[in-house]
Amino acid sequence: MIRMFLKVESLLKWFLMLFLISSCTPSQQKNSLYYELTGGWKFRQDFKEEWLRQGLPNVKTVTLPQNFSKSQKIRQGYITLQQKIPKPLQDLLYQGYPITLNAGRNLDIAFFYFNDTLLGQKGNITPYRAGAMRFFMANIPDKGTRSQYQNTITIVLYSKGNFPLQTMDPVQLGSSNIIYSQHRNAEIISFILLTIYLVIGVYHLLLVARRRQDRYNLYFGIFCILVSGYWFVGYTTTQDLLFEKYAILHRKVEHVCMFVSSIFIYFFTVEYFHKKQTRFSKIYAGTWALASLILLFTPLSVMRMIRLLFYPFLFAAIIHQFSILLKAMRQKNWDAYYLISGFLLHSTGAIHDTLVSMGIYNYPYVGKYTLLLWNMGIAAVLANRFTYVMNTVEELNEELEQKVIARTQDLQKSLEKVNKLKEQQDGDYFLTSLLIKPLSGKFIRKQEEEKVQVDILVQQNKRFTFRNKQYEIGGDICIADRIQLQGKEYTVFLNADAMGKSIQGAGGVIVMGTVFRSLITRTKLNPQLAKQYPELWIKECFKELQNVFVSFGGSMLISTIYGLVEEDSGTAYYINSEHPYFVLFRDGLAKFLDTNIDVKKIGTEGIFGNLQVNTFQLQHGDSLLSGSDGRDDLVLGYDKDGMRVINEDESLFLQKVNEAEGDLQTIRSELEKVGSFMDDLSLLKLTYSHDRLSLQKEWKEKLTEVDTLIAEGKEKQIVDKLQQICAEYPGFPDAHLYLAKQYMSSRQYHKASQYYELYSQLNPADSESLLVNSILKKKLAKFSEAILFAERYRVRYPKNVRNLLHLIHLYYLQKNISKAQKLLEKALLLAPTHPKTLKLQARLASIQT
Repeated sequence: MIRMFLKVESLLKWFLMLFLISSCTPSQQKNSLYYELTGGWKFRQDFKEEWLRQGLPNVKTVTLPQNFSKSQKIRQGYITLQQKIPKPLQDLLYQGYPITLNAGRNLDIAFFYFNDTLLGQKGNITPYRAGAMRFFMANIPDKGTRSQYQNTITIVLYSKGNFPLQTMDPVQLGSSNIIYSQHRNAEIISFILLTIYLVIGVYHLLLVARRRQDRYNLYFGIFCILVSGYWFVGYTTTQDLLFEKYAILHRKVEHVCMFVSSIFIYFFTVEYFHKKQTRFSKIYAGTWALASLILLFTPLSVMRMIRLLFYPFLFAAIIHQFSILLKAMRQKNWDAYYLISGFLLHSTGAIHDTLVSMGIYNYPYVGKYTLLLWNMGIAAVLANRFTYVMNTVEELNEELEQKVIARTQDLQKSLEKVNKLKEQQDGDYFLTSLLIKPLSGKFIRKQEEEKVQVDILVQQNKRFTFRNKQYEIGGDICIADRIQLQGKEYTVFLNADAMGKSIQGAGGVIVMGTVFRSLITRTKLNPQLAKQYPELWIKECFKELQNVFVSFGGSMLISTIYGLVEEDSGTAYYINSEHPYFVLFRDGLAKFLDTNIDVKKIGTEGIFGNLQVNTFQLQHGDSLLSGSDGRDDLVLGYDKDGMRVINEDESLFLQKVNEAEGDLQTIRSELEKVGSFMDDLSLLKLTYSHDRLSLQKEWKEKLTEVDTLIAEGKEKQIVDKLQQICAEYPGFPDAHLYLAKQYMSSRQYHKASQYYELYSQLNPADSESLLVNSILKKKLAKFSEAILFAERYRVRYPKNVRNLLHLIHLYYLQKNISKAQKLLEKALLLAPTHPKTLKLQARLASIQT
């Protein structure tokens, strides 16, 4: 389609040139049969009918065309113009040869006479109807001829002041064949010109449809279509078909085409070289778009004022376009060299025609020819650019297939390499997952009655396929097992989250699982390790894990909750190393068990001083739930910038535990309803099921008898009764505590210590009994045992000043000065002004000196 328009455009150019050449008439013929009556016109203001017969009296001579409103200062009324027919034409007329008058365009109302015969008129006086800018042609009639050399042509102009009194074209008189032939040729040329503009405009609009980014084609196409419309309105006699009775509307449409077309040719130049519009071009466009709208609904006087403002704006736009072209020339843009020649040519023609229309001087209009040459030059430049683009595209298309084949081969090779590397990586992932598998999970043999039930859920974020099977790998791990300490059954648990994703996290899991499983196995096999108290076993476990992970220099850190649950008493011992909070689910309600975490991740240097083992007494039906930070890191959606919105509400997990009633699978499903997981997820649940409520009621009934004896002050009977209860109910902790306190009040420290120790075994969660028993052991000079109980208490409460000072004194009495000195440094940080701290400091200082 576009190539067809290119061919049509080329044919129109050649046809126009051939027609212009062929339409030329020999000068001899024009000299004898054709005249342009420009000079020698008799002029008189006003009009009387006798002047048609008698001639104009007291006249002056003028030339045509002329704006009499400016030159003669006549704004309204009549003026009369008269001239004798040239002698050669008089002879032809007298002989009956057909003669035709072409008066061109006149303003405002015009009457045309041959002698006293009215040939015709344009417009009407009463009722008023403007006749401005209407072409007039008429044949000289055979009748009404006077003597051979007395025939005249008279033009009478009339204006009410709306339009000037003006003739716009030379008056032509001559052989009818020549006049009509010239008129026909001029009309054909006009239609050829407006057709060329229209074809070029449509052609460039088609280019825009193909390449929307080339907006300069849009501007140039609209400009050409507007010029075509302007040409039809202003330079063809067929305009009378539309505007014969609407001269004012005709003038407004002509000006709108002129104003708006200047906008789009300006936009074209700016867009072609700048790729975007400047501030001035936008102001120019807005100004004249608004002006065009205004003049459609305002009187002619306003239109003329707007037109006067248009000329300086147009001149400024021309200067700006010229500067753009000069700048492009300095940048070696060859299109600018071609465009500036046509630009200068048409600018000169436009300025010339503007000055003529303003009445500055009277010369023929040349703008239509300079505009055609400039338009053709622009079309040629754009066609050349389009042809260059098309040729380049064709060349690229010719090479594209080979390039696509070569690129496809390269991509295939790259894909094969990637697939091979991925297969190797998935193989590494698979081997790593095989290493993790025997280290994690539940290793508890089922018993007839499980007092501590363990549930585990692990969902790693990284999933991969190996040998058509789905696997996953990540940095989360859960472990559960059973060990014996001090002859009691304990459930060991661990929930950990290693730093890093996929393979890095899996490496941390392997190290953690290996070390932790090794410690459990050694505890099961080594009787000495099985003699440890639970707090100290957890502490030694932490030291062993810390020593391994700290060797990685901070490149492998791991958060964890691990510990023990005594199956008989339901006492839980645990350490939280910067892991999400433990959750207690009791009586259908979930809450955080602890919110103060002082222990940093395992692998962080210098964290032994803050080590703390937490204890908690579980009741029948209680559940403890631990989970990695994957339980909180949920992607809730995306914001307006496309960034992920991540959950920051830690209580969301509590809500889902309540809704799921503590079931791990349901908890995961409920979390997935809220958002998508962005990290590994591991959940561990410990449920205590050992109901001692009926025994406790029976025990408490026995204690009421003891309370009665205490109230009566019967100390010997109190001791006997308590001994009887302890013998009858050896698992009743409160009876042992009563008896221990009774012995301690009677200063029987040995028996008091014995029963405090039994009480601690029955109720391990009571930490104060450890400190009291340590003090009793000190009184009995059993310093090693006293230190053992004091250390157990310190593991639970590392910042308790009373126990710390007590322990320093024990090490001092045992002459372990180095240990005492280390503990003294901590005491000085916690209680630097305490009297006992200062006293112990002085004692240790005296020994060192």
